Amino acid sequence: MGQVAFLAACALGTFIYPASTNIVSDCDKMTVKVEMHRKNPLLKRDEAIIVINHAGKPTPKRAEIIDDAAKALKADKELVIIDEMFSKEGVASTRARIYAYHKKEDMPASKVQKMMRRMGLLKKEEAASA
Repeated sequence: MGQVAFLAACALGTFIYPASTNIVSDCDKMTVKVEMHRKNPLLKRDEAIIVINHAGKPTPKRAEIIDDAAKALKADKELVIIDEMFSKEGVASTRARIYAYHKKEDMPASKVQKMMRRMGLLKKEEAASA
């Protein structure tokens, strides 16, 4: 990459470090790209920030993203949690913070309940009683 192209990419905020993974999945005009990936041995999980480009479509639901996130991190989808999703107004792009745990026992119960509640699989009252 030339110096001018590098500076232009940095100015636009589109530069991806060479260690990042390129396009992982492409289905129905939705592409997923891993922007940052690291291992966290203390919490026994892999952490990633992914960018979902969804041109011509609304922000995808968590259930739609979880399969592609699991493929990107090479993890079981039962062990993947979408912690946060950020969308910019007017741009068909969403950033998501993903955690992929190594074992089911390593997953905090509070994060699992929060994820299920956000996906509509668990009501707020049920989460309070559990």
